[in-house]
Amino acid sequence: MGKWTDKLYITHSEWSNKFSEGGMNFGGRREGSAKQTSKTVPFNCCFLSQQPFDIPCCTINGAMYDYQNVVKFLKKYKVDPATGDKLKIKDLILLTIAKNDNGDYICPVTEKPLNESARIVANKISGQVYPFQTIEEFNIKPRSMRDLITDQPFTKSDLIELYNPQDKSNRRIESFYYIQQGINFIPSKKNIPSDQTSIPDPAAQANNVGKNSDQNQINGSLQVKKIMDKIEPLLKRKHEILDSEDVGVVSKKNDIKDKYKESIYSTGVAAASFTSTALAPITHNQKIMKSDLEYMMPKIKKNSYVQLILNLGTINLELFSSNLPQTVYNFISVSKAKKYDNLKFASNIKNLILVSGEPKFKTTDDKLKDELSASDVNFRMVTERTNALKSKKFNHTKRGLISMLVNSPTSSKPSSQFFITYSGQAQQFDGVYSVFGRVVGNLELLDKIESVMTDPETLSPTADLEIKEVKIVYDPYQEFSERLARKLKYEDESSNPENKDTASSETTNWFGRKL
Repeated sequence: MGKWTDKLYITHSEWSNKFSEGGMNFGGRREGSAKQTSKTVPFNCCFLSQQPFDIPCCTINGAMYDYQNVVKFLKKYKVDPATGDKLKIKDLILLTIAKNDNGDYICPVTEKPLNESARIVANKISGQVYPFQTIEEFNIKPRSMRDLITDQPFTKSDLIELYNPQDKSNRRIESFYYIQQGINFIPSKKNIPSDQTSIPDPAAQANNVGKNSDQNQINGSLQVKKIMDKIEPLLKRKHEILDSEDVGVVSKKNDIKDKYKESIYSTGVAAASFTSTALAPITHNQKIMKSDLEYMMPKIKKNSYVQLILNLGTINLELFSSNLPQTVYNFISVSKAKKYDNLKFASNIKNLILVSGEPKFKTTDDKLKDELSASDVNFRMVTERTNALKSKKFNHTKRGLISMLVNSPTSSKPSSQFFITYSGQAQQFDGVYSVFGRVVGNLELLDKIESVMTDPETLSPTADLEIKEVKIVYDPYQEFSERLARKLKYEDESSNPENKDTASSETTNWFGRKL
């Protein structure tokens, strides 16, 4: 009865005979011997220089070169360095190979790495490089023969096979034309990483001794190169340490400024890189940073005070910045930009409201406009309006309240138009407008303003009724910004070792500095 020999492991006799150099040989050619394996060019290396390429290109036969090297070779020999066939510079196809954050070649669609086990093809129409599996899944099977990046139409015959792990016959170094002919090509690159460099067969070099005086120079430089390959990583690491020290000083200063704006949430990139191979590995969590306004708004605990200077008199206003900080910030920012100056009131409805005109923003005010019309700003104002409606403390219940029209979060216009109530009949505006202030001085001026005649159709004042200026009496936002700037400056100076007290034991004791 026969024995089962298809085992799931390699036996001792297989190791000693087939996979070992010193094992017994039972006749015939020994497969798997390291001496019998031929050297091949890796996917990311040029066939001519056998070094990683900077500007990849290929021929119609799938031979890959660095563009600068092959052009230099073609100008002199006018043949394909790998096959020996006639080749012109215009026949070269420039390739576009996607890279990830680590500089490794990847598929531009699936972001899978182009490693030694993947079959890799190029589209000669677009020059894009893909794994054949991606082309098969997204083009051949769905019968949609359009390039996945450039959307150019192509056929299956336009695909050039660049790398096939099952068949590396076109990548064997000893079969290259310039190796067989003894052409000694010196690439333009000088600093070559040794782990990605293939050296031609020594037997082929021995047959070419005396044909070119540069050959001895190349062989001599190989010994120097081996020594430099051992020294360069040490020098590189030393420079990295020095660079990291410089970067550490700068990052420390930035951390002092940014630590106040860190939210309790992380970006999630560490978890995403752990669960997805398409992302570069990230080993530390990064906090989501708040914007300056997002950080400042909850810190405002005092109300603001302004003077509304009209052509008929002056009104003192108290703005509820401690309860509606974003709404009040919009009003104060527009006031500081002088957009309310010389602005006429649009409507004067007796026993109801006095409506201001809408400030106009010029192209020079794009920075302010973008800041006040951002989606998060509008969202905070809508949230403040909703909370104010629920609390029932900021409703349109009496005379002399200041209210603002709040735009939707998707609006591109800043919320800046406001009105002043004449009576409690304005409660119909609850939930639509936000009460953000009240009149605290010269309330009697509203009687004079309310008596101004209006057009019965448009309800606009017939006489001049305009805002001359808005004067900021107390601004808690500016006060907070200045206080934070002083605090950051102090912490920055305290963290700097050069500014620390250098007093020695001769001038100090347990009770402090000696007097």
